[in-house]
Amino acid sequence: MKETATKWLNSIKVLTQNNMISIVIPVKFNDQDIDHCLRAILKSTIKSLEIIIVLDGWNRTFNEIPKTIDLIILEAENKGPAYCRNLGAMKAKYDLICFIDSDVEIYENALEITLNTIAARSLDGAIGSYDDSPTSQKTVSLFRNLLHHYHHKQNDKCMGVFWGAFGLIKKDAFKKVNGFDESFSHPSIEDVELGYRLFDAGYKVSLEANILLKHRKNWTLKRMIFTDIFLRAKPWTILLKNRNKTITTKLNASLKEKATALLVALGPVLILWCCLVSQIWWPCLIYLCLFISMQKSFYVLIAKKTNPLKLPLIVLLHHTYFISAMVGFSIGSISNLYSHERV
Repeated sequence: MKETATKWLNSIKVLTQNNMISIVIPVKFNDQDIDHCLRAILKSTIKSLEIIIVLDGWNRTFNEIPKTIDLIILEAENKGPAYCRNLGAMKAKYDLICFIDSDVEIYENALEITLNTIAARSLDGAIGSYDDSPTSQKTVSLFRNLLHHYHHKQNDKCMGVFWGAFGLIKKDAFKKVNGFDESFSHPSIEDVELGYRLFDAGYKVSLEANILLKHRKNWTLKRMIFTDIFLRAKPWTILLKNRNKTITTKLNASLKEKATALLVALGPVLILWCCLVSQIWWPCLIYLCLFISMQKSFYVLIAKKTNPLKLPLIVLLHHTYFISAMVGFSIGSISNLYSHERV
């Protein structure tokens, strides 16, 4: 048995050494985070890399990249990340393509873990997860990034997903499903939609929560609400209707998340009833306690990673997140009823 295990480990090492990766990074106008992203990639334990940078609406040089690294710089004209990723993939010379967002810093072992995981489990691809120590410690950014980390941790090993921030896929599989849908002209759910098509075509892509990366994005409340309504919930609702498909993954759509969303949807009715009819307030307290208890494990994580005094504000932001999702779902549902709108 020991001999079998040794052979298996050796085969994994050989596969890791022989596989070369084309990294594709879309970069929006004047994005300074790309320098941090590149420095992290250059520290990777996997050295057989080709880096393809797609500049969306601007140009610059990258003289800091060593000559030993194959570097390709492409330019697009404000086409959005879906187009830029496809453009980069077209130029990729290796059989594995890893899409990385420019505001992400990968851990030095992220690519190695990904290759080993794909080999060990015979996968066609894998996606990673933000770590629990985001660069920005501002409350909105901290909440947003830790929520993302929490969802990925809770759904480790789930299938039917793809993620543009860090997603490695076999080039053959990517080509056969025709890549990203370029009708998404802005960062939205283009990676979710690709994950659905890969799943429908029988390809196996797994969320691996131990593949870690650091997120550098600074969120504002306004940006968070706009994103959740118009770039997430609304197009996702329209996507499901157009494809006539149910949700193929529990990521962000587990029974607990659905139950919490239903509770939040009933919240305004409860508050109006308390104010206008019964003139009693204890049902509102019950509502708040239910909301907190349903998301208790997330708040435990928050309490470990930040000042507990921020918890009330985090709960309010979390509630806003669910309200935004419900508003986006409602707008998307109305669009489905009265038009043939495509995302």
